[in-house]
Amino acid sequence: MAAVLTNMAEQRVAMDAQKAKMEEAMMQHMMQHMQMGKESMSQCPMMTGMNGMEGMKGMKGMNKKAGDAPKELK
Repeated sequence: MAAVLTNMAEQRVAMDAQKAKMEEAMMQHMMQHMQMGKESMSQCPMMTGMNGMEGMKGMKGMNKKAGDAPKELK
């Protein structure tokens, strides 16, 4: 039983570290969007399928697919 609990604790520590790393990368990515302008998010491949997210409502262009960027930006 102790081995199972130790294994679960080790997995939790590893997952927490992975999550922190991913959150940091996402923050850096979002900061790039802020520098480029909010409209850049609608053309980001990472944003595909995020239309249903609460924070995405009302963002210009978020009802479009990532490949639907205006022709002058392609």
